[in-house]
Amino acid sequence: MRGYMKMNHYGWKIAATLAAGLAIAGCSDSKEKQAAPAPGQAAAPAAPAGPLEISFMGAWAGEPPQANSESQKIIENATNTKLTFQWLASAAADEKINVTIASGQMPKTIGTFLKPTIINAIRNNTFWEIGPYLKDYPNLSKISPLIYQNVAVDGKTYALPRVRPLVRDAVIYRKDWLKNVGMQEPKTIDELYAVMKAFTLNDPDKNGKNDTLGSFEYKSMNLFDFILPAFGAPNKWSVQNGKFTPDFMTKEYMDAMKFYKKLYDEKLINQDFAVAEKTQFTAAFDSSKAGTQADVSLNAVARQTALRKTVPQVETDFIGVIEGTRGPIVYAGPGNNGVVLISKSSVKTEAELKQILGFFNKLADDPVATLLAWGIEGKHYKKANGVNERIDAKLYETEVKPYREMKVHGDEKEFEGNLDPLTVKANKSNADREKLAIADPSLPLFSQTFTDKGAQLNKIIEDARVKFIMGKVDEAGFKAEIDQWVKSGGDKVIKEYEEDFARAQKK
Repeated sequence: MRGYMKMNHYGWKIAATLAAGLAIAGCSDSKEKQAAPAPGQAAAPAAPAGPLEISFMGAWAGEPPQANSESQKIIENATNTKLTFQWLASAAADEKINVTIASGQMPKTIGTFLKPTIINAIRNNTFWEIGPYLKDYPNLSKISPLIYQNVAVDGKTYALPRVRPLVRDAVIYRKDWLKNVGMQEPKTIDELYAVMKAFTLNDPDKNGKNDTLGSFEYKSMNLFDFILPAFGAPNKWSVQNGKFTPDFMTKEYMDAMKFYKKLYDEKLINQDFAVAEKTQFTAAFDSSKAGTQADVSLNAVARQTALRKTVPQVETDFIGVIEGTRGPIVYAGPGNNGVVLISKSSVKTEAELKQILGFFNKLADDPVATLLAWGIEGKHYKKANGVNERIDAKLYETEVKPYREMKVHGDEKEFEGNLDPLTVKANKSNADREKLAIADPSLPLFSQTFTDKGAQLNKIIEDARVKFIMGKVDEAGFKAEIDQWVKSGGDKVIKEYEEDFARAQKK
């Protein structure tokens, strides 16, 4: 879910070891850049005489698959490639990737995140700009322009996004409780308040006790994030004529805090929300102590499964959007779980670049798309009445899932299986809500101050928000905390975002 402000491009500190290597890489790659034809001028490359060799470096938390596995061979045969993988332990992946970039001895492709070290490498001509070529690859070009925008650097596209839904957030609720209190699914903020009040006061579980809550929150304050669009607040930042204003400086944000304070004052949410952990958040819903839970839409299925262990006939559902002052709008997230970049030191020609883009384009076609989504028929899944059905999810996790680190297309193939109706609804809702989504304009931008001090700055606002909701400060007190944010470096963040935004607009 959306926190106050996520670290932009996952905001990590720049590794000192990278600086020297980037200077060297920048010099050598400048020569390559001069030698490469301009995008669109070269004829399409002829098909390689033999398999195209592609190396990939990426992180994987578990045991990596065996080299030349059955799954790998299926991918290679379908794409006419010879693949080699360098799997990195997740905890050490960032450092290893930084060292690899600095060394100049790079694989052809890297799966990573757009952290400051990677952005600096992009700016030092380490990776290919791919934007001008995407139109020639149907599966790559149909990825949402907003997702590409979110991974742009200085207004240009260098990265293939590892796509996930742009919109996922929702409020999961007890459908059986809603029936018990005689109400309909809420569509507006006032209706949501009424449902939460009924879930708290009207004995929705019919046990004769006053032991339920409208919602259980934990310190991430997912519910607050979900209701912000209903009050008309911007998605983290408002941009007017190139000037940036953080959401917490807006009247709409204050209105949302006042509503949330009302929930707190009337004890419709747990009073320890500011310190509660996610395990408590999950347990409260699974043990029938809370009637709503702000989470991602697909988790409605997991919550229903957990509840049915004790309440067999339970039904859950979710609310995808609450209409507010600006109509039905939602916030768009990044729409990716990292990116894939193509090295200029290892991929030296435009012809080879096009072949590698062709490889990633083919991953979205069968048989590879089905392999990545379901595995191998008869081993990881079976056909039941013409529909895919998993038969060994654990084996799929170890033998197939690691290869999804290369996958840059959406999960449409996964939707073709024998799925719970609530999963089907969540997938459709996520897709349908994209047209209602407003973007976070800071996602493709970079602020060195926020990279260095983002955690400190975020904490000032997060603590101030909690104090306001709990009644420890009033509006003037909250404004004083904003002033502290500005003095602590927030003014520089605003200035740096405005400068990066202006630079991107000129590209």
